[in-house]
Amino acid sequence: MKNIEKYLDEIAPFWNLISGGSVDITVRVDKKDAVALSIHNDHVNVNIMGMDAIKIALPLLMKKEGAFAGITERSMSLSSFLQMLGRVKTLADKLAAMKKYVTIAYRGKEILRVGHNARSFGLSVLNYDNIQIGGKMNILRFINDLKDVIR
Repeated sequence: MKNIEKYLDEIAPFWNLISGGSVDITVRVDKKDAVALSIHNDHVNVNIMGMDAIKIALPLLMKKEGAFAGITERSMSLSSFLQMLGRVKTLADKLAAMKKYVTIAYRGKEILRVGHNARSFGLSVLNYDNIQIGGKMNILRFINDLKDVIR
């Protein structure tokens, strides 16, 4: 299984080539904007504009060699959530060491930030540093829409 750190190690040399400005990529599904990706020198913004991209990406992420392998749509228990959070922590710590961060937004509203300068009091108490959770309503909206995709 290829882990998240391995992917990050492969991407980092290209990411470091951006010294100023940004690279913007928009992925469309059925002629609708699905995901907007903005890559800057010190951070990446991922804006999920609709669930169409998630419908495509979710099975890939949960494959045997995917980032969240072993976590199935039907097994989202506390233990699988903690397993997934552990994988996110690995990514967050690696990004923090590189002094970079990734922000994930849903329909323009931040839901998660991982990496350098990401702080969340509740998570840092549980030793999950470098992870910041966005507004509660934004996360609840995302989870509610995600439930429809997983079913």
